This record gives sequence, structure tokens and C-alpha cells, in this order.
Amino acid sequence: MKSFLFILSLLFSASVFGQAALHEIRFKDDKFVMFTGPKKFTIYPLSERAMPMMRTNTGRKIIAADYITGIKIKTENRDAAAQAILGQVSDAIKSKLGPFWNSRLIEAKPSAMLTGIGKNSVWTILISPAEGGDYIATISYVIEEGDGG
Repeated sequence: MKSFLFILSLLFSASVFGQAALHEIRFKDDKFVMFTGPKKFTIYPLSERAMPMMRTNTGRKIIAADYITGIKIKTENRDAAAQAILGQVSDAIKSKLGPFWNSRLIEAKPSAMLTGIGKNSVWTILISPAEGGDYIATISYVIEEGDGG
């Protein structure tokens, strides 16, 4: 557990050291989701210390792994909102992300979860209730070396 927390702290340090961004995501309101908080998020590569550890631990050429949380949204349809968010991520990284629903997640309601799989990345959108009837979206991602997202 301690090594996991250490690795997680190293992941966050990527933005502190001024590394060039891999992707920038600017969310826009649409008919399925309205963003009520910050709309711009930046994806940074792993830090120079975290990348070799992540690669050794996984045996994969991972260049970024983290999550974005606290994305405040309003929606009437959580599933459609998850699809809309995944579509905007796909557009931002300029790569098709094929959606993957797990029908067993019906039990997770009132939350909704959608995973998008690209050529060299996996993105998961989790939408969960927040106070006041709004929702919080969390996006987790793992990106490996290669073209596309």
C-alpha cells in the first residue's frame, strides 16, 4: 500500500515539474451534460521517477496514468452524460475510443460508469451523485507509448 501511495504521489508531481502536456481536454456543454465547474484539464506524462517504476511493475510502456476528479456536472441522463464526456475526451486526444459498458454495473446506480478503449489507452468515466442533485465525474486513464490514444 505504501508503494502505491508513493507512486500515486509521483504521478501528481508531473505537473509540478513543468513537463509538456500530452493532451489538453476542454469540455463543452451539450444537450446531455452541463459542466458547472472547471472545464479545462491537462494530461501530463509520468514523472521521470515514476515512469521506470510503473514500467517495471507492469511490464508495459506506460507514459501516463492518473485520474481527474471533481468535474462538476448537471445531467438528466447519467449514461448519456458518460457517453458525451467520453466523446469529448476522444476528440481531445484525437483518437477513437470504443465504448465498453458492463451490464452488471446496473447495481451501481445511481452512479454510471463507461470505459473507452483506444489503440494505446484505456479511459474510464465514473459519474456519481453529489450534493444538491448534481453529479461529479471522475476520469481515470492509462496511456501507453504509441500513436493514437
